[in-house]
Amino acid sequence: MKRLYVLFITALLMAMCFAATAPAQSPVQLSLFNPVQLVSENDSIEGVSLGIFYTKNRSVTGLSFTYFVNKLEGPMKGIQFGLVNMVDGGVLGYQSGLVNLVKGDFVGWQNGGFNIDEGLMHGLQTGLFNKAETLKGIQFSFVNMVDHLNGLQIGIVNLNSSADPYGFLPIVNWSF
Repeated sequence: MKRLYVLFITALLMAMCFAATAPAQSPVQLSLFNPVQLVSENDSIEGVSLGIFYTKNRSVTGLSFTYFVNKLEGPMKGIQFGLVNMVDGGVLGYQSGLVNLVKGDFVGWQNGGFNIDEGLMHGLQTGLFNKAETLKGIQFSFVNMVDHLNGLQIGIVNLNSSADPYGFLPIVNWSF
């Protein structure tokens, strides 16, 4: 009986430790600037995130709007607006801003002045400058850059680092 009691207490303490370190989820984020925000930067938002200067969270599923800077350590699923959007995980949905930086894969539409995706861009990039590691879709901009192209580039300057089939073409570049 004593062993069962010790085992129960040990399991309870371990569960409390893991629960204390697990990121929480919240349906609403309101932020002036990090750390002056309703929900901790370590937590995820499943609903609506609204901010003014700088909002930072683990991830967002839903709508994320910060007037100046959005920063996510994990993925974004839904719609994101801000002057600067930085996502360390992937994006599934729509992203719009003056500067959009995504370190993971992007599936959907990225729209802004400067769009940079360091993973697989599967969808549409529109803006003044587009860059993707791998593009499976369409880039429409003044300057388009990819490392690997499986789609269509439309713009004044279209660069494909793999040069398969063309490294540079003005107006239209493609590889399927």
